[in-house]
Amino acid sequence: MAGWEFTRHPGFLEIKGTTGGFSAYLSRFTAGDELVCVTMLTNKEGVDMTQVARDIAEAYKIGLGSGLNSEKIKNQESKFSVDETVSRLKAILKSEGVPVFTEIDHEKNAEGAGMNLRPTKVLVFGNPKVGTKLMQDKQGVALDLPLRVSVWQDKIGRVWVGYENLDDVAKTYDLQDKQTIDKIDNFMTKLVSRAVDAYIQ
Repeated sequence: MAGWEFTRHPGFLEIKGTTGGFSAYLSRFTAGDELVCVTMLTNKEGVDMTQVARDIAEAYKIGLGSGLNSEKIKNQESKFSVDETVSRLKAILKSEGVPVFTEIDHEKNAEGAGMNLRPTKVLVFGNPKVGTKLMQDKQGVALDLPLRVSVWQDKIGRVWVGYENLDDVAKTYDLQDKQTIDKIDNFMTKLVSRAVDAYIQ
């Protein structure tokens, strides 16, 4: 179990970990108008309950989560700035031997069009050995490949990382290779958790 972590959400703190056959998560929103505490425990190691805990908090008070439908877009709040979060994602991908094909800076593109946008970046990456297996099943899935994550700063300064739910992608294209979908989903979950968390390596 690591220590408490603080995000850019005023008054928010969380702690999570796994040990001895259990996973635990505790979060607190301590601002006067957001007094919500979510505590979770499961009898399985290695379960990241961050998303479901944030959804529970959002159910009690709108605005405590990202505002996205987490069944469609999985997302977590980062402890770091947009740029640092993107750098962490790229470093993890490099360490895993996964190529980054491009980085899109929507804020910069907006400035070029004479418009304002809070920091918003997208990383496009993937492992051709894995993605090709899905395209061999249903080539239309190429529309959603390579993989991508979005990193953005919301209107109150919080930084979020989001990516499309792989189960939805599988349903959209009627993909039958559940083993590969599960492998990608596990990879994405670990990638984002490592990038946004100060304690996970």
